[in-house]
Amino acid sequence: MEKNSLKIVNIYPLLEEKYKFKYKKKYEKIKATKIIKLILILLLFIIIIYIIFSYNQYLKISSLIKEILNVNENSINKGNRRRIGVIGILNDQNPGNNLIKFSMYTKLKEFGFDPFIISKIRKNNDIYFLKKMVKLKIINETFSELNENDYDYIMLNSDQSWTRSTLSQVDKIAFLKFAENWTIPKFIYAASTDANYWMLTKRENEEGKRLLKNFKGISFREKYIKILAEQNLDIKAEFVLDPTFLIDKNYYLDLIKDYKRNFNFNEKYILVYQLDRNINIEIFIQKVIKMFNYKIYNISIDDKNYIENFIFGINISQCVVTDSYHGTVFSIIFNKPFVSFGNKRRGIGRFESLKKTFNIKNRFITPFSNYNDIINALSEPLNINQTLLEELKNKSIKFLKSCLDIN
Repeated sequence: MEKNSLKIVNIYPLLEEKYKFKYKKKYEKIKATKIIKLILILLLFIIIIYIIFSYNQYLKISSLIKEILNVNENSINKGNRRRIGVIGILNDQNPGNNLIKFSMYTKLKEFGFDPFIISKIRKNNDIYFLKKMVKLKIINETFSELNENDYDYIMLNSDQSWTRSTLSQVDKIAFLKFAENWTIPKFIYAASTDANYWMLTKRENEEGKRLLKNFKGISFREKYIKILAEQNLDIKAEFVLDPTFLIDKNYYLDLIKDYKRNFNFNEKYILVYQLDRNINIEIFIQKVIKMFNYKIYNISIDDKNYIENFIFGINISQCVVTDSYHGTVFSIIFNKPFVSFGNKRRGIGRFESLKKTFNIKNRFITPFSNYNDIINALSEPLNINQTLLEELKNKSIKFLKSCLDIN
């Protein structure tokens, strides 16, 4: 019997080929997966970069569109003039002077401007309030230190900016002489004076005519000064309200929202705001205290917060006795019964103008006044014609807007 012979076949090459093909295929699959992942990561990175770039472009374009369209409804319609230099008289340490600057600054901010209150400072004068509330530009000697390129408009603000001093000094603030060669718009808002007569010489009148002829607008706070200026300077002027009337009362209340003072709200107070010593005022106040049993609320300018103290006192008092123009004005703004002693040294015409403008009776004391009649007025409502006040306010704002190219 023949033995079957076994044939030995070497299968290793076959297995090697088989598994080589299998792992090669798997390797290529892994490699392809990695490449796809890498491509996806790269695509994601590109998309992120594109989104960031697009967003930045969107912000730039959006900002540009806003700038072009001027989306702020209170902003200026003509050009890009936004910086205003607001010339004020010396910074006296009294509430009226400071609140005029604050109120004009606030109104101009409402319009979309960037105002700068420009003034000289007397030695040792406290400007604590203004430093907190407005942008200040302090000059040392004369207004000729100012640079036209720093502003788009220049204006002379109220209060007594047309006095013998401001009309005669070297840079003649009243006429903005320092800016006579400036090409930017110039105007005057609510100029006032301490005199009841025309104080300029014939030569000064001629200079005034020359300096004022290119002004965009001129306005006065008292009607009699407006008439005298028109007659002597050949100008067209407007009658406007004091700047403190132009802003809402809440702006003043905001000044005292954090103001703290030891105060008994169970008592009734009379605010006494007296600029100059006057024995008649002191006698009158004693009569009032005796009649109404009121406590006296005094204003001291020695307190660095005397502006807030003034507003607080007006707000909480039952009535006001004052020889101050702005003591009277803020009594009207806060609708407080008041009695005013006309201050002849500081300008009696201002009080007469307020009296006639608002048809106020029995609240302004003269040497011929009956004290008993006047005292009774402190217990009577003020009854200012609010419709008239609003009309005059709107007219004043309209003048201001016209000078600023606001439609």
